[in-house]
Amino acid sequence: GFLVAIGVAVFAWVLYSRTRFGFEVQVIGDSARAGRYAGMRTRRKIIAVMCLSGAIAGVGGASQDGDFRHQLDPRGLRQANYGYTGIVVAALARYNPFAVVLVAFLLGGLLNAGYTLQGADFPSGLVGVMQGLILFCALGGELFVRYRLRFERRRRKGPEPALEPAP
Repeated sequence: GFLVAIGVAVFAWVLYSRTRFGFEVQVIGDSARAGRYAGMRTRRKIIAVMCLSGAIAGVGGASQDGDFRHQLDPRGLRQANYGYTGIVVAALARYNPFAVVLVAFLLGGLLNAGYTLQGADFPSGLVGVMQGLILFCALGGELFVRYRLRFERRRRKGPEPALEPAP
């Protein structure tokens, strides 16, 4: 599964950083109106990106079933909350394909540690709480990076200079 993830990350990086398709997806992602104005087929690109993301999710699911259990779970992937974990991984990785592999590995380690420690002293929901805290702290830090706050001292207001009337 890890080699498949690295292969998909390389494919996604090449596709989105080295091709016209990737450039158009970035433009449309920033502003669909700007993409339409530039002559890009926005609806077709959006559908293509959705199909591509579904294919990547299918490769991930096939890798998961093929590597570990060799059976399909009748409850589906919703039982394991992979969708929500995927959103957390993508947000923490800042949508970088290589960082997604690293962050997924680390959050997978956190999840497996939670399964191992489950018992009376360690409730099962604590791992989800920890993931949420990590996400909020990372996104809160991103807020301060993007929007730098500056505090200025207020100056004392003195008499304002008189304005001369225009001739």
